Amino acid sequence: MLWSVSQPKLAKWLQKASAAHFSRIEAGKGFPSLRIAFACQVLFGVPADIMFPHIYAEVEDETMRSIALAHEGLLQTTHPRDLRNRQLLEHALHRAISRSNTEGA
Repeated sequence: MLWSVSQPKLAKWLQKASAAHFSRIEAGKGFPSLRIAFACQVLFGVPADIMFPHIYAEVEDETMRSIALAHEGLLQTTHPRDLRNRQLLEHALHRAISRSNTEGA
């Protein structure tokens, strides 16, 4: 359903940014703060990653590259703390691969 909420009205309701800022976000030329993203999620009932997919995809790509490099650096470790860290990174990598396979199917 399209709500047809104007940018000035959205700015007034959420009291987080100006109408111009919402315009830039909508046009893909600006990024919402975490507070704005969550406020929009509360208002519209749509998760922020769905509402702002271009931003989510960019953050996910950057984060996964960083995680992959960090994981690579921990492959030869035997320290218990580093092993737990490596396990966390492996879980994140696995989730990304699983999601990618599900979306591609």
